[in-house]
Amino acid sequence: MTTCLLRRGRGRIPVSESHILWGKSAGRCAFPSCPNKCIDLFDNSGPILLGEMAHVLASGKGGPRPAGRETRNLDRYDNLVLLCPHHHTIVDKAPADFPPKLLREWKTTLEQRISTALDIPDFKSKSELYAYATELLRDNKTILDHFGPTSTTAKSNPLSNVKEIWAARKIEQIIPNNALIVAAFKRYRSFLNQAEMETYSLFQAHALAFAANTHYRLDSVPMFPTKFSEMLTNEV
Repeated sequence: MTTCLLRRGRGRIPVSESHILWGKSAGRCAFPSCPNKCIDLFDNSGPILLGEMAHVLASGKGGPRPAGRETRNLDRYDNLVLLCPHHHTIVDKAPADFPPKLLREWKTTLEQRISTALDIPDFKSKSELYAYATELLRDNKTILDHFGPTSTTAKSNPLSNVKEIWAARKIEQIIPNNALIVAAFKRYRSFLNQAEMETYSLFQAHALAFAANTHYRLDSVPMFPTKFSEMLTNEV
């Protein structure tokens, strides 16, 4: 019934629908207060996907929360919720306790938290804000180094599937990470002086264009401003 992007399974979830779900969920399990990771990062293996795209209404006959006569769009974003493997197993093995309405409420709550940046920690200083952004950018760089267009794998084996992996990782982790950085800097803009705000604005322009270019091809996208990462490093 379920497949994760880049994993083979019985699911028929289109990649575009997967991208929307992972992006809006920022790679997090929708189960309330879940501490489990949907994406993990390792020094040698790089980032791996652990999350699973669960169906609110079952996509097959006999599945949990049967769809009845409804057979259309069951593999679309509207009928999907991102869960860690543990909570996906629970909601499917006890469907009477986790009806469709409840799963949709979890999904809506998570996406609202992401869009309003409620998951951003409370920072007491500019150094804490910069350390937070530095960690997210470090994750992004690891993905870029492993799977990006200039990565060793991409250059050494043009026939590998690294291009598809890169496209997925951009939406599943890099874009959500960038969005969290933008939201954090907006909330704590009072920490920054005018010069720092101008440098941050360069990153914001890059992040917004980078996300837009993933869905709608743009003529040009501002490059990542190294000035921004240098600013963070100097403060931390």
